[in-house]
Amino acid sequence: MTKLNIFTIVPIVIVVALLSAVFTGIARRYSLKNKIIDIPNERSSHEIATPRGGGVSLACITICSILLGYIFDLLAQDDFLALFFSLTAVASIGWLDDKGDISSYWRFIIYSIAALWSLCWVGVLENIRLGDLIIDISFSFSIIITWLGIVWLTNLYNFMDGTDGLAAMQAILASSLGFILLLLQKEQGYALICLCLASASAGFIYWNWPTAKIFMGDIGSCMIGAFFAIFSIITDKSDIMPVSLWCMLLSLFICDATFTLIKRIIFGEKWYQAHKIHAYQLLVQMGMSHKTLLLNFILINLVIIWPATFFAWLYPHLAVYLVFTLVCILFFLWLLIQLKYRAFMGKHIGN
Repeated sequence: MTKLNIFTIVPIVIVVALLSAVFTGIARRYSLKNKIIDIPNERSSHEIATPRGGGVSLACITICSILLGYIFDLLAQDDFLALFFSLTAVASIGWLDDKGDISSYWRFIIYSIAALWSLCWVGVLENIRLGDLIIDISFSFSIIITWLGIVWLTNLYNFMDGTDGLAAMQAILASSLGFILLLLQKEQGYALICLCLASASAGFIYWNWPTAKIFMGDIGSCMIGAFFAIFSIITDKSDIMPVSLWCMLLSLFICDATFTLIKRIIFGEKWYQAHKIHAYQLLVQMGMSHKTLLLNFILINLVIIWPATFFAWLYPHLAVYLVFTLVCILFFLWLLIQLKYRAFMGKHIGN
């Protein structure tokens, strides 16, 4: 393979982004023609009926990049088998759900099978690494926590795909820095897959930038969530990039969804039911536009999350402190939004 450098990276980015934009445009026409439309309801953050399923371009490009990586001997066979078939299964059930609602029961079954399939090839996490801190875990517990992590992130990413551009931008930001860190370690095969995901997401966001002309749908959001979950295990098991660094890159999504889930459980709510009380959704309900939310999301990633992740990678002995600090910052922001929303609702009801 030709070495990845500025003269190969730029053409790849341009070609993949253009392909994604074109395929997304085709998907939009198909969705409009076949009435694959997201109709606003009480749980929606949008007010205009919008076609969905645009994530088919992301799924096809990402899965094809994995196939090409294997064909050109840039990806080990076990890694290929884990990623290719798991992501294909998740994307397929996502597409069926976008076309016509599939029960959460069947989606959970497919996600679980896909997670177990991937673990058969890449194995389970034998320890949790936070830089120089290594916490060993038993084999039986590691099976549960690794399987649960894949299923949770697959669903979590879908939960967080609720406003224009947010899920696509998270994919761009996480896979872009992942690409840089992998390239610095001369892991060109893995880096190339991240580059393709980032580029495909950039092409898709042309159509998904506020105000969105098409939504990603389950085929895109669930596939991306499953990709990051399985890919992070692969790089962790290969001693290239631990899961903890990927969690840092995805921390805005992970923390919002997890804090909200814990809150719902504590207050005795039906945590398994759909809702629109994630922090980012509350901001929209308080009047923040989708575009402003997205720009703030980008700012937090570039100013806080990217530096924290980079320094945790560069100085492993500081990783524990950086992860703790990052979680505390994001919890403070999450809590602040909860309190502001409570005051907003109190004032709104009072009037």
